[in-house]
Amino acid sequence: MLLGKRLLNKLPREAAIKNSFYDILGDKENIPKDKFLTCSIGIASHSFTKDNANNLDILLHYADKAQYIAKNSGKNSVSIYNNS
Repeated sequence: MLLGKRLLNKLPREAAIKNSFYDILGDKENIPKDKFLTCSIGIASHSFTKDNANNLDILLHYADKAQYIAKNSGKNSVSIYNNS
């Protein structure tokens, strides 16, 4: 089995990934009370083929798409784009 597929099988599902980010980002311990910090995160997964194996631009393109989906859905959002 390919390394990427083994890693994907070991990763938590999308909801668990999102919840992990929300737990970390929701910690307000080090942020002054009069300041607010938000974060929109885009995560991408892509199945590479022989034709595009060396093209990381594709992966970055999908991560960028995911980030804009997160931004458009509100502040403090995580979006996962999976093109496999």
